[in-house]
Amino acid sequence: MFTPDFAFGQRGEFWDVDARFVSRDNFATVNDTDPNFFNFDFGLFSTALGGDDDDFWGTYQASGVYSYEFFGTGSAIDFYVNDIGAASGFDNQGTFTVRLFREAVGTPEPSGAIGLSLLGLGFVAARWKRK
Repeated sequence: MFTPDFAFGQRGEFWDVDARFVSRDNFATVNDTDPNFFNFDFGLFSTALGGDDDDFWGTYQASGVYSYEFFGTGSAIDFYVNDIGAASGFDNQGTFTVRLFREAVGTPEPSGAIGLSLLGLGFVAARWKRK
């Protein structure tokens, strides 16, 4: 979560921004863009994932944790914060943490397949014995 640099000078308001949403009241209400600042879209963007918008993060999450499933192409993935000039003399405050996970893809272990087969045979035998 971060606070944009110009929020300090705007009527004493402090804005908070998570990966996609902006709020002026500690996330009691949220907006995708800030309607009081020319509908500026704050958030964590990625050219590789979302192009010029941050909508790929989905709906608001009170936990502040967002996830996105992406099938890699072997190219780098970039992340950036949409920002304006530091007119207030301050700079942005806060951080975003991005964690990338590689999904393990493989075939089932032979022992698991054998166990499922035996379980199926046991079910068939029990049904056959009942008749």
